[in-house]
Amino acid sequence: MDTLKSAWQEIKEELQNKKKQIYEEIGNYPPPIPACDQQFNYLLEERTRISQELRQIDTISQESLACKNPVEVLEGYLQSSSYISDETEQKIRNYLKGVSNQK
Repeated sequence: MDTLKSAWQEIKEELQNKKKQIYEEIGNYPPPIPACDQQFNYLLEERTRISQELRQIDTISQESLACKNPVEVLEGYLQSSSYISDETEQKIRNYLKGVSNQK
């Protein structure tokens, strides 16, 4: 279980770092910002999506730890998230190999 908690914590930290990066990009965006600026509007959409995903991650991780197959939930999340870097995904998959080998 500690390995799975560590994996979820790694994911949460990655999302928090990505959120911070998006907020910095928005804060440093050069003025003026016309309403039709596609890049700026994209950043605003990303800000909303990452915030939603961060709000959901605590619930998902707690539910996964209480279910019959928490590794499957974690793998499903990794496949569905567009914010997890390849490096973090590989690290999590290594965690999962450790969990599988413990069985």
